[in-house]
Amino acid sequence: RFVRAALASIAFVAIIWWIKLIETWLGTSFAGLGVRPGEWSGLVGVLAAPVLHGSPAHVLSNSLPMLVLGTLTLAV
Repeated sequence: RFVRAALASIAFVAIIWWIKLIETWLGTSFAGLGVRPGEWSGLVGVLAAPVLHGSPAHVLSNSLPMLVLGTLTLAV
């Protein structure tokens, strides 16, 4: 069970890195997909916000905690 949890956490972190790399390659920002209170179109952000990050440093600082805490959460 622990190995499956670790693989799922690794996959989630990889998705976050791919999204940030795509943003960088395209020279754009997906910030418009974040949560926007008071707008129906802002509800997309409820699903999109966890994978959107402001900078590569932000993704880097969240990667290790996501791996550790995600694995422990999914394993339990």
